[in-house]
Amino acid sequence: MTNPASTANGEAGNGVPPPVDELVLVQCKHFRCLAFRDKHGKWRSPFSKMELQNVVRVIEHNPN
Repeated sequence: MTNPASTANGEAGNGVPPPVDELVLVQCKHFRCLAFRDKHGKWRSPFSKMELQNVVRVIEHNPN
């Protein structure tokens, strides 16, 4: 796994967000959690499918 740099919109450090529906570890304003981007580009919890607000950065992403 890599540790991408912080970005304002939760994209990986190279400026490219992870693929749709791929689980990644993200840093939100006050916590870290697993998340995925839906087909509309919104970050969601894999458990409740609720939209996550204020995703600051992708912490771990394993691009293949």
